[in-house]
Amino acid sequence: MKRMILLPLLALTVGSFVWAQPESAPEGRPPRRRGRPPAVERYFEQLQQQNPEEMKRLRELRQTDPEAFRRELRARVQRRKQQRNPEEKRFRAHIREHAESVRSATTPEERQEALEQLRLAVAERIDHGFEMRQQALDDMREKLEALDRRHQEEKRQRETLIDGQVDRILKRSEDSTGSAADIQE
Repeated sequence: MKRMILLPLLALTVGSFVWAQPESAPEGRPPRRRGRPPAVERYFEQLQQQNPEEMKRLRELRQTDPEAFRRELRARVQRRKQQRNPEEKRFRAHIREHAESVRSATTPEERQEALEQLRLAVAERIDHGFEMRQQALDDMREKLEALDRRHQEEKRQRETLIDGQVDRILKRSEDSTGSAADIQE
């Protein structure tokens, strides 16, 4: 559900990663703020949580090739649009049809019947949203449980993790400066 809300906002803002702002805004208009639009900010926060390696890659791409970065963002928006829930499109079309029936009803009975059908269509869409949100919550719970298990296991292996990192650090420093025996000779 968040994706359906975030996608249009991201699509509107992806063309300009950082908004340009004139020093003085036209009369009667407040100046635009600098920085990322809120939808882009939320998208990157979500990406950082879900895939920090990908976020790091995008940051590097932004620094090394801003145009490629913008193309990548546009491609992501396009993919998300294509993945959009086809059911949502069906719901919207169904609701529009019923709303038009309410507006075009010529008798109070026709209007009441069309209104009931509209309410049913809206209820179906809302129930579908509840189901999708519940599925997303269940998926998040599974990921959280997996993360918690990993965290607990790493806590149990704390000493081994420390020793392993110390060994790697020392090996790297020996590789770059030569071994201790080489230095003494």
